[in-house]
Amino acid sequence: MNAPIVQRRTLPFAPGRYEGSNPSRRAKLVSFIAACAFLCAPILARGASSEKVVMPDSHLTPGAVTRATAEQLCNPKFRTASVRNVPASEKQQVYAEYHRTRQKGVCCEVDHLISLELGGSNDIRNLWPQPYSPAPGAHQKDIVENWLHKQVCAGAIGLKTAQHQIATDWYAVYEEMTAAQKNAVVKRR
Repeated sequence: MNAPIVQRRTLPFAPGRYEGSNPSRRAKLVSFIAACAFLCAPILARGASSEKVVMPDSHLTPGAVTRATAEQLCNPKFRTASVRNVPASEKQQVYAEYHRTRQKGVCCEVDHLISLELGGSNDIRNLWPQPYSPAPGAHQKDIVENWLHKQVCAGAIGLKTAQHQIATDWYAVYEEMTAAQKNAVVKRR
């Protein structure tokens, strides 16, 4: 019996893929890949716990807080809707600073680095376009926001500590949380 002939596959832009292949097509593909990498660079993690986590650029979004106290933020009557005020023009500015465009359901949400329930400000220094995917993304950060708020209100950690933790590396907090803690956090704000 003869052994089957196995044809080796090459990438579409590999040299010699096609007889008389088009060098400008390869150049366009390489340019496209380089452009994608360049556009994503401003929001890639800087010192994050995981290379898979998208974090804000600390120069564009260092975080900003209000003068709210833990007592005010933990008051059962407090609602983030009462302090949320990010006009569309400011959101557009955030997207522009990060070289992103808003694509409903595709890109991201303009998120507060330090959440409003932790005394975060609506100032542009506290806003960034946070993607939903890949996970961990916006939904996982929401879990951290709620968890830290509960910890502050229970007196387990101070407000300034919680603000620092979420501003410097929210994903580290997420990784330290147990599955039970993540599941116990109920979004109420």
